[in-house]
This record gives sequence, structure tokens and C-alpha cells, in this order.
Amino acid sequence: MRYLILCLFLISCGNGSNKSKNYFNDPYFNDLKEDFIEYIEENSNISEIDKWKIQTIPIFFEKMEGKAGYCSNRGYIAVDQVYKTELYKQYIRKLVFHELGHCILNLENDDNPYDLMFYRLNLLDFTKDFIYRWEQKRGY
Repeated sequence: MRYLILCLFLISCGNGSNKSKNYFNDPYFNDLKEDFIEYIEENSNISEIDKWKIQTIPIFFEKMEGKAGYCSNRGYIAVDQVYKTELYKQYIRKLVFHELGHCILNLENDDNPYDLMFYRLNLLDFTKDFIYRWEQKRGY
């Protein structure tokens, strides 16, 4: 009888309200991560970008309201699942690059609508200004 009670207790552990979130990488984003690495390498004077950190940061879709995506201080990027639809496909590269700018390059939002780090998502082509700010932060 003791073993039965112990087994039932062990089986029920973790099913309560104290669940931890599983942060996984959606393979949908792998090509965008590689594009980001290439973009930085082609346009920056800094050669030691942390490719491993970019390649391993979990990026996934989740349902959210009021924002397109965010970089968590827990080391992952979440993107609103609405951007998974074909209608928003044109935004997804810019959105992921923007969030990687926060998580990887430690850049803040910017007021220039042509800057990748502009605080609102738009379809304007972004300039390389964010790279120059990153290089300045690194002392280049």
C-alpha cells in the first residue's frame, strides 16, 4: 500500500500550477539565424560575433497581445504566432533580426524608422546604423 501511495504521489508531481515553460527552438527560424550571422559578418568590422549563441538561442512562436515579439531576459525570443501566416511573411526577417539585436548585440530600441532597432515594426528597409552603434559599444 505504501508503494502505491508513493507511486501516485510521484506520478502527480509537476502537474500542478507551478509548471515551468519549455523553451525550444522552432526550426522555422534556423535559416533566419544564419541570415543574421551573414548580415553581421558582411556589414561589420567586428569579426568575433558569437555564432554559437545565435545558433542556439531558442526562438519560437507563441500567442501574445500588444507586441510582435520580445527578447526575454531568460535567454529566448518569442514571436507572436500571427507572424507565422503567409500574410506576415515579409515582416518575419526584420522582426527576428530586431529581437536578435536586443538579445545578441545588446542594443536598445531606436527612434529612427529606418533603423532595424526602431521600436515599431514597419516595412521600411533598414540601414546599417544599428551595426555602427554595436561597433561603438564594443570600442571599434
